[in-house]
Amino acid sequence: FDGAAVWVVRPARFYRPTFAAYDNFCKCNLIGTPDKEMTGMSALLPASAFADGAAPDATKHLRAAEHLQALLEGGAQRLREEPPEGVERLGLGLEGGAGVELLDLERPLVLVAFSKGCLVLHRLMMELHAPATRQLLARTCEVHWLDSGHNGKRGAWPSRSLQVWKELGDAAPKIYVHTTDYQLQDEGRPWIGQEHENFVNALVALKIDNAVTHYEASEPDGGHSNTTASSRRSSAALSTAGGVSDEGLRQHFELLYRFRR
Repeated sequence: FDGAAVWVVRPARFYRPTFAAYDNFCKCNLIGTPDKEMTGMSALLPASAFADGAAPDATKHLRAAEHLQALLEGGAQRLREEPPEGVERLGLGLEGGAGVELLDLERPLVLVAFSKGCLVLHRLMMELHAPATRQLLARTCEVHWLDSGHNGKRGAWPSRSLQVWKELGDAAPKIYVHTTDYQLQDEGRPWIGQEHENFVNALVALKIDNAVTHYEASEPDGGHSNTTASSRRSSAALSTAGGVSDEGLRQHFELLYRFRR
């Protein structure tokens, strides 16, 4: 993302050092698994929930687009008030020039979510009827789903929201789907692979602008192999009776730097 301001949104908390919990965007249990509102079969809030005068509900303060916008505005304001040391040396002065441009929150957005962090994108999909979500997506040009999954029983790939996404027409950002066998071939969570297949099929059926890539294991010489979702999958064993293999985890985290190559 040359010339971009990269904003990293951390989970609200971690359970032990392993389980991220995005309580700042959706209801989660102790270990960060989303609640039934996020994983229900409908998983799309009706337009009436966002109408003027609608009765407040337990999740009103967690609306994803409003919260994400508030985080961006708060981060930009803090950088203006407390510039990091060395910012002038890097040529990003905040009083003029490139620095001001980087803090311009009206610039086009690219949304990228990884692993359980895709719950944030899922929440945005649930709230497609919200005016704040429509405003956010109007200036978003790309949305990247990187190996979506979590430790629940469903709700990694929200295909039921795609019909409303289609209604955005030309204003809809392009959807990029990036996966590895870490999620799709996990024998302990076969539902993720099935949901992914349903999501991709819905993208095709609805003719939504998309790009789907499945990433194979790194080659011995350090190279990489990428395939489309319909191509063969890696034969490497990524899970064992005792859990996920080291190879599976390596592929999963490698995706963070491979997906833009």
